[in-house]
Amino acid sequence: PLAILPPHHRVFQGVCQLCNEKCIAEKGCTGPGDHIGPNGCEFCPVVRLLEEAYNKDGLMMGQCDKVCGKGMYANNLKPYKNLYTHDRPPAERVKVCTPCDPVCEDCLSSGTASYECKCKYARDNLNCVSRCPAGKFRSLRDKTCVECNSSVCPKNCHTSDTDPLNLTMVEGMFDCEYVEGSIIINEVSWNGPDPINSTHLEYLNEISTITGRLVIRDSPDPTFTSLSMFTKLTTVKGEIVGSKPRHKRSDESDYTIDIDNNTALETADLQSLKTVKGPIKLGGEKLCYVDKVQWSSVFDSQVKVDVAISEENCAGKTCSPECSDKGCFGPTHDMCVSCRNKEFQNSCYETCDVTPTGSYADDKDPSKCRPCHENCFTCTGFGNHLCLDCRFTMDSGACVRNCTTTGTYEHVENGKRECLPCSNACMKGESSGCTGSGTFQGYGGCNACKMYDKTGNTTDEISCVEECPPKSYKYIEDGENGIYREVCKPCDEQCTICTNEQNYDCPACLKVKQGPYCQEQCDNGYYADNDDICRECSNECATCTGTSSTNQNSPRIWKFRLPSLKFFRL
Repeated sequence: PLAILPPHHRVFQGVCQLCNEKCIAEKGCTGPGDHIGPNGCEFCPVVRLLEEAYNKDGLMMGQCDKVCGKGMYANNLKPYKNLYTHDRPPAERVKVCTPCDPVCEDCLSSGTASYECKCKYARDNLNCVSRCPAGKFRSLRDKTCVECNSSVCPKNCHTSDTDPLNLTMVEGMFDCEYVEGSIIINEVSWNGPDPINSTHLEYLNEISTITGRLVIRDSPDPTFTSLSMFTKLTTVKGEIVGSKPRHKRSDESDYTIDIDNNTALETADLQSLKTVKGPIKLGGEKLCYVDKVQWSSVFDSQVKVDVAISEENCAGKTCSPECSDKGCFGPTHDMCVSCRNKEFQNSCYETCDVTPTGSYADDKDPSKCRPCHENCFTCTGFGNHLCLDCRFTMDSGACVRNCTTTGTYEHVENGKRECLPCSNACMKGESSGCTGSGTFQGYGGCNACKMYDKTGNTTDEISCVEECPPKSYKYIEDGENGIYREVCKPCDEQCTICTNEQNYDCPACLKVKQGPYCQEQCDNGYYADNDDICRECSNECATCTGTSSTNQNSPRIWKFRLPSLKFFRL
């Protein structure tokens, strides 16, 4: 016989036998059992407590295991009074698998700090929490609590996982998108001291995610005919803070979604629902269409769905012809599980051309219609340059809300609006532009003129020109608010080109130019040459038409004094 028993062995009827594999080898055992205590292991890596399992000495039995499972941690600090090793010091005390805090999915100890606890619901800074505090919402990406702000944060609402809603609670959920908790509406909600009706449920029409359950039962309201307030609902997680594992519940709360026994409810309106963790129950005397749904095609994972409807009441009720064979939640084209032809904004259509707002066929997914740019009525693709009809106005081939290109105005013709360039006579620049095609300053014309025509050639009070018209000259004058402006003023009537208002020194004359002056005609003793320049006549001529004496108009008069003769004309 052996003086020392080999590790991990026991003696049975004089024979050494191996201890259970879950026992710690060097500690040995007293029997084949996989528990700690008599006829089992002397010591284990960890033990799971067995409720109501005691030996004859009144000591609690523990199921030995190599590691604790998910949601448990090994604890040797707490001396379980009735456990087999309770009277030993901590170092020799068996580690008991202890449930993590309810906010932990898994853990290393009893704490809720994120470095020792894998958060089940949400993480706020370094701690796991059951719900994000006020002013924060839970990110669906990593469960962190994120600071809210008005531009990007969905409204986050907190509800109980067990208490039914009343009117005050429902009103407080107006515009709520993310519900941390459950929505429970039952007989107490409909008939209690602060009752609700179907109209009040419209406060819930923005909800997209529920972390707990959705329960709507026992409505006596004859106007509660649909779940239209839940058309944006995509996710119901079925997470109940502190609850037992789902498979251990057997009552009606086992359903993540429980819609039943509502007197007038006809349609479920859950066509946006994609993620549900747990089973669904849908029933009611008047509830129809849910039996036509191919549920396996609705959710992103396998979900059990219990349907209880009246075949007699639902006879003859069919889906819209635009729905695919996967079924529908109601009779209209916006209640299909999926579309037969084209899908646009959660509704089904035969083609993208018949959608209520402009859309185009998606090149990457032919089953989808994508919305046109917001400035388009109809389009061939996304972008305001691909519009067929503009909702507002067109500017340089693109649809825009307003004419923003500098130097343009909105022109309306036959109901169509287009941005056209201002007249070149209008002042250029951001502060100028025009309100129409007119070449005057005022509504329908220029906001300011490039040059102001003050020649009196137009009937407009203030006429705008690109450059000064003939027989005028440019003049710089003081305008409003001390701003200089260019003005066209008329030349002297004898000038065709001028630099001032006088007939002096004009570059071009209307008739003739004598010296620096423009005149109606040349002075006596001068004649106009081929260039209408006044030249002096010959000395022999009083007047002339050229330089030669043969071109004289009249001879010059000569007078002689003779002693015996009278004056006479030669």
